[in-house]
Formats: sequence, C-alpha cells, structure tokens
Amino acid sequence: MRTIEVFDPPMCCSTGVCGPKVEPRLADFAADLALLVDRGHHVTRYNLSQEPGIFASNDLVRSLLVAHEDDALPAILVDGDLCVFGRYPSREELLVAVGETDHSTRRASDSGGRTELRIASSSSGCCSVDETVAAGNDATQQRCCD
Repeated sequence: MRTIEVFDPPMCCSTGVCGPKVEPRLADFAADLALLVDRGHHVTRYNLSQEPGIFASNDLVRSLLVAHEDDALPAILVDGDLCVFGRYPSREELLVAVGETDHSTRRASDSGGRTELRIASSSSGCCSVDETVAAGNDATQQRCCD
C-alpha cells in the first residue's frame, strides 16, 4: 500500500466543510482521500498554518515553495515522490498515482457509511486532530490528466 502526504496551503479546515462557505472541491478531495484510506493506503495531511516545520523539513516541499511560492500548494506526494502541486488532483489521478486499477467513482457515502481519515493538525482552530469526513454525493469528477 502507498503513503500519501498532502501539504495543504494555510487554511482553517482541510475538509472545506467549516466556516460560512463550503468549498466543494476540498470536500470532494477529502472524500477521495477517504476512499484511498478505505482501500488500505496511509494518508496524512499537513496544514501550513498549523505545521510550518513539517513543510520546512521536507526538502521537496521546501524547494517547491522557494520556486513557486504560494502557487506550490497544495502539494501531494506519493511514497515521497511528487504527484501534483498547485492544485488538488482528481480522484482518477489519485487512483493512478497509487497504482489502483479499479477506477470506481463511487464516493464513500454511496455505501451509507462514514470514513475515518486522519488529518495531522493541531487541535487549535476549527478542526480537531481526527476528523470524520462525510463524503458528498455529487459524482461529478474533474478530469485534469488529459
């Protein structure tokens, strides 16, 4: 199984479900990560505003930030290798990056359950260390890998 690390830009909540305006792409991405967790992959998310030391200690992420500044994030690494930066990948891109051959587009909530997803963040702010992510039921996917 693969290890996926997500280096998010500074924000209050990586799921996109807190605050007055829900960010649909962040909620979809959280659901996509939950699918990977369900399939046995290890996923960890880091938030720049809460964990700047992790960003500084990762040579690849640090070099991306130096070269691209704010446009570097989000950065997604799979087994330490850069998968994509500057945008959140589609579900299909994530599945390809982890070597999945089953490209099911079902969201975790389609099965009626909730998926536990570990999000590495401090308990300050609006998010706790462990969040229960409820996947959206919008099956529309953005295809970015053409």
